Order: sequence, then C-alpha cells, then structure tokens
Amino acid sequence: MQSLITKTRYLILKDITEVPDLLKPAYLPGLDGLRAVSIMLVLAGHFLIGTKWVDYLPGSIGVNIFFVISGFLITTILFKEKVKHGNISFRLFYFRRVLRIFPLVYLYLVILLILNHVFDLHTTPRMFIVAGLYIGNFPVQYGSN
Repeated sequence: MQSLITKTRYLILKDITEVPDLLKPAYLPGLDGLRAVSIMLVLAGHFLIGTKWVDYLPGSIGVNIFFVISGFLITTILFKEKVKHGNISFRLFYFRRVLRIFPLVYLYLVILLILNHVFDLHTTPRMFIVAGLYIGNFPVQYGSN
C-alpha cells in the first residue's frame, strides 16, 4: 500500500515545474471579497441565534467558505515551495505557521488577562490555560470550558 501511495504522489507532483501566473502574487486581492462574505455570514448567523431565521442562514456556511479559502492558500503555498525547492518540507511549513500565529495569540491572551483584571470579566485561570495550550476542543475532566 505504501508503494502505491508513493507512486501516486510521484505521478501527481512530477510534472510541476512552474507556478501559473495567476498564483504568483503573494497577495490575492480577489479573495478579500470571499473573506468579507464569509465573515458577514458568520456574524449574521450569530445575530440570528434564537430567531426563526437561523435555520435559513446558518453561520456555518461562512465558516465553510473560510475553510475553503484557507485550504486554497495552504495548497498554493505548498505548491510554490514544491516548484521552488523541488520538494515540500512540512516541518518548515508548520514552523512558519507557528511563527505567524503564536505571537498574536499570546498577545491577545495577555491583553485579555489585563482586561479581565481591570474589568472583572469573570474569565478563570483555567480558561486562559486551556486557550494557551490549544486544548479547548478536548474534553476536560470535571466539566467543560
């Protein structure tokens, strides 16, 4: 089975020699409209919670659009790396994601910690720990967050 996967992967990627002109820019402004639509759908879905209209406009549609955009961008990044270097380093890819995401997440948590102290937002230390360790979607013993 492993041989078949390796062979298929080779056949899929062997002819990639250059990036199409459409994908060469680092920033694709055409995606901004899709991002805006997805954000508006999510916000509308949240505002409609508790009304009969929530069944007609669920926010999950916006989330799905956003995930499609993310998948497209990730695939494009990996595609460009394959063309430039001849292979894809998932280790470097994830390292770059960590450098891009972690500083903002922890800055947000520090600001939220300060706001919690100043305005008594009733955010518990456990909530900060769960968010800081990225384990919010895992069941936590003795209740959920």
